[in-house]
Amino acid sequence: MSTLPEHRACKGCYVVIGHDQYDHSDYLVGHYISFSRAKKAARNKARMADALPASGSDIFCVYDSAGECRYRITFDDLPPHLQHPASRLDLPTSLPPPRPTHDLLFTKILLGMLVLLPLWWGKGFYDDMELSGQAKADYAQLRRQFETDRRGDCRDLDWSGYQLMKHRYERELQSPTLPRARLEYLQDKLRYYEDTNYRGPDVVGLLADFVRAELVHAQAGETVAPDAIYTANRNRYLATVKAQLPLREELGSYVNDQRGPAMPVVTNWDYRRLQRALALCEQIRGGSQLVVAFGYLLDGGSGKEVPLDGYEAEAFNNMITTALARQDVQQANALYQALLSYQVMNWYVYNDAVQDSITRYRRFLDDHALDRVAHAQALESRLRKLNPHEYSQEYKHYRERTLPSLHEGPTQPTSGSAKNGNTHD
Repeated sequence: MSTLPEHRACKGCYVVIGHDQYDHSDYLVGHYISFSRAKKAARNKARMADALPASGSDIFCVYDSAGECRYRITFDDLPPHLQHPASRLDLPTSLPPPRPTHDLLFTKILLGMLVLLPLWWGKGFYDDMELSGQAKADYAQLRRQFETDRRGDCRDLDWSGYQLMKHRYERELQSPTLPRARLEYLQDKLRYYEDTNYRGPDVVGLLADFVRAELVHAQAGETVAPDAIYTANRNRYLATVKAQLPLREELGSYVNDQRGPAMPVVTNWDYRRLQRALALCEQIRGGSQLVVAFGYLLDGGSGKEVPLDGYEAEAFNNMITTALARQDVQQANALYQALLSYQVMNWYVYNDAVQDSITRYRRFLDDHALDRVAHAQALESRLRKLNPHEYSQEYKHYRERTLPSLHEGPTQPTSGSAKNGNTHD
């Protein structure tokens, strides 16, 4: 596309030019007094695919008075929800409904238009007004905040993040992670421990050793069914994502629209969209509450999904039972601390199960006359050194809410628990 005289708008205005990708001819769409109005006109023209395949559709460009292209868009650049339904060639295009002929109905419509037209025109005029002074400074500040959020809590809330969440949600509805063959399940667990060993090698290493021993005795034909933790987290995930998808689609569309060079003019319409984007980001995150996880994707998110469930708690409980059967109280104490470290570190999976483990650990300490204060402090120190998850702030908040329960009043000793090893459920 070459720069022609007709690509130059008058001073302070903008012109929209369409480009035919087949004969490479250009044609005028219109002249506009503001960048935002020209941009909207270009996007509206691009909504309809006018070629097969759609990638050959016309390109629409916004030029300024210097003949510089400020905005470029075609049909394939728009997210699906903004593409005109008639462009989906697999769907029939319905005819418009017949125009009403009743005189009274026509009169009502005309009166309604006379009332609404000035309001619409006034809103359009206000939307196209360029920001200046304090409003422009406020916009710049909100823009910096939004970019900070995108690198922090909202880093994955773009169009690709929305598509990934939607894909995973639909895949899970069609084919759940569990049930699975036990041999395959244990092999996946081992890969998961190897993949996440950096979080706490002394904790995850114990689980890796345990699952290696289990693999020796695994039999062909055995299956693993979903347990209560997996089922509860999966149901919570599905409900949460279903509610979030429309919000993430809207926010992702906004982020996608901000790609390319900075806008030469910022209008009230742009300011309102930015405010909405910030509100969506906050609403999606819900005050820093993460969507609960029920599966871990290997290979950096591109591999097989490993179910996150109660297997690890069961493994540690088995190890504790074995240690107590040997009368090895110190080893059992170390294993209890490893169990709590793993569960607090993965709080987004275990939720209320952590409190149950803390209650059992307190009972264990009391039953064996161990110094609860000293061991609680040792556990707290251990948890503060862990590298739990990429969501460090959420982990920190959960940890600080949870650990005080270690110092609560004495529990009732379980009769004979120190002898028979029944210190856990």
